[in-house]
Amino acid sequence: MFTFDQNKLIEKLNEYLSNKKSLTKLPQGYCHGLSLLWLHHMSLRTESSFYQLVIDIISLPLSQYTPFENRIDEFIARIEWLQNANDYDNQLEQFDVEKLLEVPHKISFSGVFNHRDLNRLLKSILDSEKMICLSGIDHSIGIYCRDEKYYIYDPNYVSGKAKIFSSIKSLTDEIFLTYLSINKKPSPTLSLFFNIATHHVTENSLDEIEIKKQLTDSYAQLNRKDALGNNSLHLASENNDIHAIHMLLKNGVNVNMPNLNQETALFTAVNYSRYDVVNLLLTHGAQVNAINIHHKISLHYAAENNDLEIAETLLQHNSLVDHADKSNKTPLVYAVEQNHILIIKTLIANNANPLHLIDKDNCILSLALSKKRWDAILFLLINIKNINQISNALITEIAAHEKNIRAIYKIKEKFFSPKNQLHLSRMITELCPAPAEEKISVLSSSAMIDIPATTEDVSNNFSNPTSTYSYGFFSLTHSVTKLKENIISATSYLGFKMH
Repeated sequence: MFTFDQNKLIEKLNEYLSNKKSLTKLPQGYCHGLSLLWLHHMSLRTESSFYQLVIDIISLPLSQYTPFENRIDEFIARIEWLQNANDYDNQLEQFDVEKLLEVPHKISFSGVFNHRDLNRLLKSILDSEKMICLSGIDHSIGIYCRDEKYYIYDPNYVSGKAKIFSSIKSLTDEIFLTYLSINKKPSPTLSLFFNIATHHVTENSLDEIEIKKQLTDSYAQLNRKDALGNNSLHLASENNDIHAIHMLLKNGVNVNMPNLNQETALFTAVNYSRYDVVNLLLTHGAQVNAINIHHKISLHYAAENNDLEIAETLLQHNSLVDHADKSNKTPLVYAVEQNHILIIKTLIANNANPLHLIDKDNCILSLALSKKRWDAILFLLINIKNINQISNALITEIAAHEKNIRAIYKIKEKFFSPKNQLHLSRMITELCPAPAEEKISVLSSSAMIDIPATTEDVSNNFSNPTSTYSYGFFSLTHSVTKLKENIISATSYLGFKMH
């Protein structure tokens, strides 16, 4: 007896791709793509061919795929596009079902529903030939109405086919069973995103504004939460539903209501890169420095996600730039970990501490070194306000990496003074510790300073109170050809000329 398994389907498709020497490998989890493709076939009344192809892919050995390889290739391309459209076109998202399915009309809304309200809503929106992609927590299913029958397709059904119901109450029961079995957590409510596409609008169909008005006019709906503590504002923020957010705020929903992770709707908007929603929530009193259970603020997530526009907006609304989470990591730490240079520059420009101690042994600069974030190291170094805050051990570690030479020169330019001569000379000497057979002079002005070849020479020279130094032109002693090339490259980068 045939038993459908979505994971098995993807495994067989990957075997097929591997057998064809394709570099493509599909990850697990195509419920959204499969549901949308099923809806497409339902609208064409070709769902039987969809079911048969899925059965053949799972049931037949690869050697018997040859007669329908073109259909398999098309199937793969379609579920991949429908599941991950944003990877190919950043103007598209999963919820843009009318564009993905190429139909002219779409209604989109979200809410936290109990059984009664969901049943009532389905009665008002379900009419013939509506394609509904229903998304809950980490899962999507398809719903279709045809000839007064209600079809529901869950990619986890073992039959591989849709279930058919004659009443909306039975359909509502099935939706609750589906999502409660996935969430594995009893709850009287469900968080659901409705994305409805249709080829035509009937005279009796409710429009999007009427539906949202029904949802937001209900006080119970405004304050209802799902199993994760999310309310309708969290869902509308995730769904980028500006109109619904306006109505929710107008009707008095608490903009700072947290979920079970102590995250307000602002966290949701930041996590999903909803720039317009972030602005809207902030102008309506969202607390920019609200803290979640991990002691993070929204700026942590903007930095980690490399979301420059949102990070700048949060900072403009007085986000705490050096707030540390439970791991003692500031937003700058996450930006350095991910090598998000523009975020690093923005945080530093807003006075983030480049030497913040993550623990007793590591600061942000040492983290950048451990992860070989060369550009980040350069920017962190040139924004340090006091060079003597950097330990000699860390200087030695910096100097051990030839790619840091640009940073060394930048530090020299910024901090070279009698007070810091020993510290800086040790840094440069550690970078170029070779004997004095060969010299490269780096021109900055007409004056010259010779940096001794060893750390001992540096100490002796700079400890002499009668020594005088002229700044700008200095010689580096070394014998390593590769290092010489690096120095030439670095001095070129800094605008120096070789002497």
